[in-house]
Amino acid sequence: MPRACSQCGCTEIETDPTRGHAVCTNCGTVLEDQIIVSEVHYQENAAGGASVIGQFVSNDGSRAQSFHGVYGRGFSSEDSRKLTLENGYRRLKEMGGQLRMHQSSIETAFGFFKLAVAQRFTRGRRMEHVLASCLYLVCRVDPGGSEDLEYILLLEAANVHVLGRTFVQLAAELCQNIRIVDPIIYIRRFANQLHFDDKLNRVVESATRLVSRMKRDWMHTGRRPAGLCGAALLISARMHNFNRTIDQIIKIVKVCESTVRKRLLEFDSTPSAQLTIEEFDNVDLEEEQDPPCFTEGKKKAKLAQSQMKDELSDKMLKELNKFEENINKSLKRTFMISGEREDGVKEVATAVKIIGGTTVKEAAGDDWKTPDGADDAEDAMSFTSEDADVTENSLSEETSVVVKSQKTEKVENEEKESEDKKLAVETKSESGELDLTGIDDEEIDKLIMSEEEAQHKAKWFDVEFGDYMEIVK
Repeated sequence: MPRACSQCGCTEIETDPTRGHAVCTNCGTVLEDQIIVSEVHYQENAAGGASVIGQFVSNDGSRAQSFHGVYGRGFSSEDSRKLTLENGYRRLKEMGGQLRMHQSSIETAFGFFKLAVAQRFTRGRRMEHVLASCLYLVCRVDPGGSEDLEYILLLEAANVHVLGRTFVQLAAELCQNIRIVDPIIYIRRFANQLHFDDKLNRVVESATRLVSRMKRDWMHTGRRPAGLCGAALLISARMHNFNRTIDQIIKIVKVCESTVRKRLLEFDSTPSAQLTIEEFDNVDLEEEQDPPCFTEGKKKAKLAQSQMKDELSDKMLKELNKFEENINKSLKRTFMISGEREDGVKEVATAVKIIGGTTVKEAAGDDWKTPDGADDAEDAMSFTSEDADVTENSLSEETSVVVKSQKTEKVENEEKESEDKKLAVETKSESGELDLTGIDDEEIDKLIMSEEEAQHKAKWFDVEFGDYMEIVK
């Protein structure tokens, strides 16, 4: 196909090898500059022979090779890269033939090997390990591939850890997404080594159903397939009355005991573990469970939240206790400054107002009612409105338990004493006796409590203000 100009589309391009550029004859655009001469030139050597000038670089070569002889009759040295690829392809065909792999899979493995050589992945590694890793990579990438790594190990007689490490590094170097291995392909091979005799097929079938159930419950993601197979074979053996221990299982599947036990515990937390053998064989639950790691993460988060609440509650409790101690100290200091009250009824009413506003009527209930049905507790424990106002003014507006300072308390006490003296003077006659004019005996009798009422009042007072009286004393 003729070359076209990128500006006008003309196909008439003039190339000048001496100047090393290509120009469009229509618009004059210089399409190429400093063109590398690709022609073969010869020179005469000292012996009178002709030799090719320049070097040869192949498409797959890593470095240039010098020509030797006349008209390209050979190279001065063999390209080691080419030899490596040829030897690798030959070895891959041998290994693929023994594994009965398709020719397309062998070609794909050879493509991976060429990429590995281009990335210099073969340096410092044995050729057999790299080739085996390429074959196993094809089996893992190909959706229809099901070759086992141990079959490749039998061909190369290599260590499983060495080959596995090489495979993981090769997959990361080539940026290949590796699909998860289906644990079902290992069940029959492991079951053959456990000697189930004539019930082998039944045990394998039950173990396959168990593994399928585990896969639907997200137990296989991020886990080695051997652990799931070991747990499934142990459960299946017990279902068919075979006494197989965990030690026998771990010797076959090559995993540690804790791994098998953990898979058993994870399966035990699923609803399928609560079914009987007959129900498990006939019923297939449609509900899928959350991944075990997700469930465990939720439990840890819930536990952390509970611990945080406990710590917060303890902290709040300490603050409340400290606040309560400050209130008690403030009350104690206030009552110790105020001293003993002359009027016991006013003292009780003031304490009731400070502590919580509980009246005598609410605290005593029906016990304070007289036989006639009259409630005399309110009259017995009543106090003047002026005293109540003085008591209320002594409390802070923000809180019902914080009182004023010592100076304010002293001023209020002095005002109260002056008012009491004034009232006492007004009620006295000139002879020094109380003026009882207009007050009959019935009114005076109502002000005096009976013996039963006095006992009730004494009991109630001891219960409510016993601690306070000890502080005052």
